[in-house]
Amino acid sequence: MRIEPSQAEDIRKALKASFETEREYRSKEVAKLKREHARLQERLDQTYLDKIEGRIDTEFWRKMHSRWIGEQNSVLRRIEDFARANRNYYEQGVEFLELAQAAPSLYLSQTVDEKAKLLRTILSNCTIKGATLCPTYNKPFNLVAEGGERDLKLGDRDSNPDSTVQSRVPYHWTISQFSLYVGNYRTV
Repeated sequence: MRIEPSQAEDIRKALKASFETEREYRSKEVAKLKREHARLQERLDQTYLDKIEGRIDTEFWRKMHSRWIGEQNSVLRRIEDFARANRNYYEQGVEFLELAQAAPSLYLSQTVDEKAKLLRTILSNCTIKGATLCPTYNKPFNLVAEGGERDLKLGDRDSNPDSTVQSRVPYHWTISQFSLYVGNYRTV
């Protein structure tokens, strides 16, 4: 299994662009959720003052308080979901590329135990069909090993981004596009 340096650099650039786009998106979404949480807190504070000053009755205050606390908890859970999703797949992707590039030379230079560990990292299983060894690769190595030839071209940004003809979807690479791109390289 081998990835050429120029191919690895293309993949690295695509990963970085995708990660930056996703990080910006997460950041904007978390900011929106924090504003929503603050808005709900203002409502809670105001209704409490209204209750104390007698403008609303206790039953109405309890009902609204319970509803808005539930909404705040929902907002906090969504913020936590974004925080959990904030894994740095760019760094993980670079580590994968480095291992995929170094795997052939590592295998040749390592001890038997280290070779076994490397093979367990890359392969999940091997079968023999006739006289042929058929490996089954672990993810994400399967993308490189089983990719085959594909002609994947992403469109460039339209010269008129305000046009209704152009998709509103960001033109940076997504993970699924990266996966297809990685699959474009076959094993050697």
